[in-house]
Amino acid sequence: MLRIVLGVIAGFIAWMVLWVGIEKIISAIWPAFGAHQRAFEEVVNALLGVEKLLEIGYGQLANGPVTLLRRYAEVAEAPGVDTRLTVTGPGRNGLCVLELGETYVVAERFTIT
Repeated sequence: MLRIVLGVIAGFIAWMVLWVGIEKIISAIWPAFGAHQRAFEEVVNALLGVEKLLEIGYGQLANGPVTLLRRYAEVAEAPGVDTRLTVTGPGRNGLCVLELGETYVVAERFTIT
């Protein structure tokens, strides 16, 4: 039983290495490999634009209150990740934050009963 489990784990790891590695190897041997994917990405980006792609969720890290998204951007930019904050709506006033240990809840109001 242990051999089977170890075999499955080893097979999965080998499959992942081949999946990722084979694309790099083919790209190094055959420069035209992946050209269709790059061309498709260029056309989609040109036709839709970044804002439209973000609106449909492509490349979007998070969606939420602007103050929270600004904090996400700060954390991402610390190690050098480029971010872009796009405000898509007017936002909402009057929201409250309830902190519960290491987590939180954002709502219009809280009622204690």
